Amino acid sequence: MRRILIGLALALIALPAWAQSEADENWWKCNGDDPDFIIAGCSALIQSNLNSTSNHLVNTYANLLDEHYNRGNAYLHKGFYDQAIADFTQVIALEPDLAVPYNGRAWAYHLKGQDAKGLPDANKAIALVD
Repeated sequence: MRRILIGLALALIALPAWAQSEADENWWKCNGDDPDFIIAGCSALIQSNLNSTSNHLVNTYANLLDEHYNRGNAYLHKGFYDQAIADFTQVIALEPDLAVPYNGRAWAYHLKGQDAKGLPDANKAIALVD
């Protein structure tokens, strides 16, 4: 019985470390160079934020911006323009005074063949930089 209790105690101690290492791995993927890894890592981090009830996995506001922006760029590079637009729109909703998500969304609309929809975003990005 004592061994079982010791085993359970060790498992409970290791669980937060395992969750943190998984979050760390996803952070590295989200901030990497491979679009597939970026999408997987950022998606996992965003999802962990949505499902987390413990403080150690909750994203900061800045991280959430980065995760949506990075994933949006990865989607853009892979040609998934609707998903890119959705992520850039999320960044804009969280922080409307950043030029880069407007620029990214403008490019996504352009590459999708919808220049008229992207033009206001391009103009907004330019206005924010000036």
